[in-house]
This record gives sequence, structure tokens and C-alpha cells, in this order.
Amino acid sequence: MEIRSPSGHIYVIGNELGHTEKFRFYQCTAESSPACILKIARQAIWNGLLDREAFILQLLAEGALELESEYEKVKENDKKLNYHFFFPKIIETFIAKEQENSRISIMSFAHLADNLSELTPLSHLISRENVYVDPRTSAWIMGKLLTLINFIQGEKILINDLSGDNIFINRREHYVTIFDWTGAALNIGGVSKYLIADRIAQIAKGTIRLLGGNPTTKKLPESPQLIGNNYEAYLAELSAGKISSAKEAHQRFYDLVLSAWPREFYQFTTIKKED
Repeated sequence: MEIRSPSGHIYVIGNELGHTEKFRFYQCTAESSPACILKIARQAIWNGLLDREAFILQLLAEGALELESEYEKVKENDKKLNYHFFFPKIIETFIAKEQENSRISIMSFAHLADNLSELTPLSHLISRENVYVDPRTSAWIMGKLLTLINFIQGEKILINDLSGDNIFINRREHYVTIFDWTGAALNIGGVSKYLIADRIAQIAKGTIRLLGGNPTTKKLPESPQLIGNNYEAYLAELSAGKISSAKEAHQRFYDLVLSAWPREFYQFTTIKKED
């Protein structure tokens, strides 16, 4: 099936990937990108959410590009910030008259994966029985999420959905991205410290679950990778909402990680729980 947008672009639509109360998602191939998703409002009353999402994604893209350009002028190595990996690229959004005036958004994930099957929601990892990620794997996931919170706080954007269903990772490339931004909002006056602390707490609790730990007691399974309880204690501190600065949380986290493990690429690793 093909659809043509009002601007004349043609999109090839594949299988339905899923749906929520407000939206449906389909595999999609654009002329310029093979790994896309078509997102359509199930009723026109939800069009505004897709319109806002497109606005937020455009702001994030512009902010990421501006920060990368500024960093290019002062950096002393070939490192890049790569903030654009945290969100999909909005290709086009339009009203489809033949779909009862519902809004359609075409979003590309080609910068994150060669195909959509390479992206895995964290909820799939958390829900697997008797399997959890090891501490070093959890560290790169948690670290990327703290980088995300720090970035969007600087852009004055608040994200509301940090559930495992909305956080996707590319296990091979270490990419972490947020799938749905319809609940995000721009706060011209800046995001409150209370809300930042809450978002940090959410991702810390999710990381504890990934590790096979208990987000209530904050206890983690024993692991030879954990020397002492510094990692467990810091996740507990973050999950309790005690740190309201994303920059501070991010810096302290990486100081801890780099003091515990070598600075090297660590492949995605899971461990089977012992009976």
C-alpha cells in the first residue's frame, strides 16, 4: 500500500506494529529512509498531540545540531555529542482527508537502526523471566538516559513517559532512544527541579528492574562486577528522587562507572537467574 502526502511524497506502508488508545503505528518506507514508522491519530481529536510531537522533535533536532556545532569549536578530540540519537527524525506530518482528517506523522529511525527489528523496548527485557542484564550493560543504558535528561533539560523540554514501553535500545550500537514524544512539553521558564528529580528517579528504578533488583528495597543481585555497594547505593539515591540536577546526576554517575570498570565498549550482556 502506498500513500501520497499533500507535498507529493510517496510512502510505502507495511504491517501494523501496534496501537494505543490514540494512535496506530505502521512500518513505513520513505523515499529517503528505509526505517520509518507511520503514526496516525485514531480520531481527529488527537491530531493536536501529533502536531505538538512534531514541533518538539523539530526543536530537539535544532538544539542537538546547535550544540554539536558549538562543541565542534572547542573539543580537543574527535568525540561527538550525538544527542540526535535520543529521538526519531520527523520527516513529514500532514492531515489525511481520506482518513477522516486524521493527522499522520512519518518518523525516521534510520539513524538508529538499519531496520526496526534492531530496536528493543526496555519493557521486553524487564519482563523476561529469569533473565536480567549485568551491571556493566545497565551502566551504558542508565548513562545514556541521564545524558538524555541533561540534554532536554537544557532545551527546556519535559518528557512525561519514561516507561519501559517508551524507551528503546539498539543493543549492538548502544543507542538509547525515546519512541513517543506526544506527552512531552516545552516549558519556556525551564523545567522545575522537582520534575527533573522525578524523571531521574523513574529511570533509576527502571535500571534496578533491568538488573533483576527490587525497586522498593533498592537491592541488586550479587555480581562479580560489583565491588562494594557504590553502584547499588547510587542507584538507590537516584531512585529516591534525591538529586534534582541532571548535570550533577550525570557527572557523578560517570565518575562512579569509570572508577569501577574500564573505559571501553561493552557488548549487551544478559545473565540467567539461578533457581
